[in-house]
Amino acid sequence: MPLEVMAKHEDVYEAKKEKVLLGKRLVLTTLGFDLNIHHPYKPLVAAIKKFQVVANTLAQVA
Repeated sequence: MPLEVMAKHEDVYEAKKEKVLLGKRLVLTTLGFDLNIHHPYKPLVAAIKKFQVVANTLAQVA
């Protein structure tokens, strides 16, 4: 598609792109995908400090 045609319809393109992204997110949520991922490293470090485990070895393995 020539750039001139795309430039004329940029607002239409952006609106459709947003709808597609919204639809993808809706499908993933419906299928049970968790889109907010929490990495375990922060709680792991807190647990290492709390239980006074040999931090170097466990932290390096994690």
